[in-house]
Formats: sequence, structure tokens, C-alpha cells
Amino acid sequence: KGTPLAGEELAGAVVRVDAERFADFDDRWCDVLEGSQFERYEVSNFAKSGHRSRHNQAYWMGDSVIGLGPGATTSLHPLRWTNVRSIESYLSACRRQRGLRESCERIAPSSRFAELLGTGLRTASGLSVTELDRRFGPTWLSYLGPKCVQLLDSGHLILARGRLRTPREHIARVDRILLELFQSESQSAPVRLEAPTLAGFDYDRAL
Repeated sequence: KGTPLAGEELAGAVVRVDAERFADFDDRWCDVLEGSQFERYEVSNFAKSGHRSRHNQAYWMGDSVIGLGPGATTSLHPLRWTNVRSIESYLSACRRQRGLRESCERIAPSSRFAELLGTGLRTASGLSVTELDRRFGPTWLSYLGPKCVQLLDSGHLILARGRLRTPREHIARVDRILLELFQSESQSAPVRLEAPTLAGFDYDRAL
């Protein structure tokens, strides 16, 4: 809404593709790319063997990242902060050896869990059950409630070989699957906070 594309649609210059046709297109371009040795390793990312983006995968798997430069975001569980966006303000703070953060927040385990599902289930490999247990405790599956069981029973999600993932035939519809999953979450959060990434890091002081 409000984009040039939305305006073109209202003017009749472009036509929105319905969900059924989109699924057909998705199958076709996947066949073409995979026929040229590109593998779909995330819903909107393809690469040849050995050429996946390590940078993007760090985000999708919820890894800790350190953002350097104006406007960059750092994520060190359970905190996330963003540097000042103005180049002038950033350089001035560096020269004066002052703090660079514009904002800082503590991410609740339930929010972190939702973020990880939202990115991890968009990947072909999905999420490691062992890693989910380590980060959120063994109650994470029950936290998702009966809708998750329904999605597993219908084959829209797969829990096998130690991983929770979206099967190839449904990955183009993963946003709809995630919406159904999140709308059904129970009110109880995972019982354990994520382990700090950096030993000895003073998270309270960072806030």
C-alpha cells in the first residue's frame, strides 16, 4: 500500500497474481533454477553448491552479530542495540569516545523464539531440535500449541531427523503457515532464557 506498484495495480497497469497461479509460477522457476544446478536454500534465495550466503544464514539462524558503523544493529542474546544513524553524529561520538548506541532493548525469549521460527522455517534445512532445546528449553514445541500438531499432521511442517522444517512443496506458502502458527501460540513462554553468547559480558550495563 502506498508503493508505485500498488498505484500501478489500481490504475490497471499491472494485475495481481492470485495465490494458485503464484504457486504454479513458483514451481516453474524452481524447476528452471534447479535444472541449472541452483539449489533453493531459503524461500527467496538460490545458490550453487558451496556458494550460499554465510552472512544471511547468520541472521536466519538467529546467531549473534556485531553491527559496525552508523545505523548498524548488534544482536547479543538477549540484547539488541542500534548505533546512531547520522554519519556526523557517529564520527563525533567516536572522536569523543562516547557511546554510539541510539537504542537498546532486551528481547523476551518468546519474541526471540518467534523471530527464529519466522526466519528458520523459511530455509530448506529448517531448525535444529537440539539447538531449540538448548536455547529455549524442551517446552518450545508445546508452546506452539495444537495448531503446530495440525500442521505437522497435514505435512505443512515436518519434524524428522532432528529438524523442524517446511517441506519443499509448501515453502512458497511459508508466510501463510507461519501466520497460522503464530496466531495459535499459547500464552506460556519458553521456560528458559537463551544462554549469553559472550562469557563475562555485562548485559545489564549494556542497557
